[in-house]
Amino acid sequence: MKQIKQIMIIFVMCAFSLVSIGGTAHASLLGDIIGGINALGGAPNGYVVISGKVVGDGLEPLAGVVVEHSADKTGKIVSSITDENGNYSIKIPKDAKGYLTYKLINYRTIRIYDYAYNDSVINQHMHFDSLTGKVLDPEGYPVEGAVLSFEQDGGRSGIITVQTDENGNYEVHIPEDYKYYWVTIKCDGYDVVRTTVHGVGGQVANFSLK
Repeated sequence: MKQIKQIMIIFVMCAFSLVSIGGTAHASLLGDIIGGINALGGAPNGYVVISGKVVGDGLEPLAGVVVEHSADKTGKIVSSITDENGNYSIKIPKDAKGYLTYKLINYRTIRIYDYAYNDSVINQHMHFDSLTGKVLDPEGYPVEGAVLSFEQDGGRSGIITVQTDENGNYEVHIPEDYKYYWVTIKCDGYDVVRTTVHGVGGQVANFSLK
């Protein structure tokens, strides 16, 4: 390959001389020769392209999602960012199997394994990483200062405590989607409420006190 390129460089030098003598026709020949050299030195083989689209809970495109590929063997990280239409494209060495991670502030991080055998299209649907809602009194008015405790494993672990604001609103960042959480709600002047909620990021769960 190196010898071929050296020979073609000699042709280019000759072509430059011809252009100075022969004008347009020889200039066309020069373009063909340079195109051949560029073809020989183009992008290397042995890469695959992973592309796709990332959307949110309302199926709206998400811009600014950081997409990273971390290779198992080398630990090398290649990253990309989704555009305003939620599209991304990332080029990695073929067979550089490893984890693909999708990250965006206030959204649940997605981590999947990819073997990088061939070009592929991988679309993702990201969820908010928080559960929100209101606490209301028996007449439907917001309750300020209610304390909500979210527990995993039937109340044996993972206790997260939040408090409602002046509008009765709360927000809790849940560690895992699709888990049942025990919720205990306490507020002076009201009965204690203990119930369960099937936690999914982006879900709205309202509670009423008596």
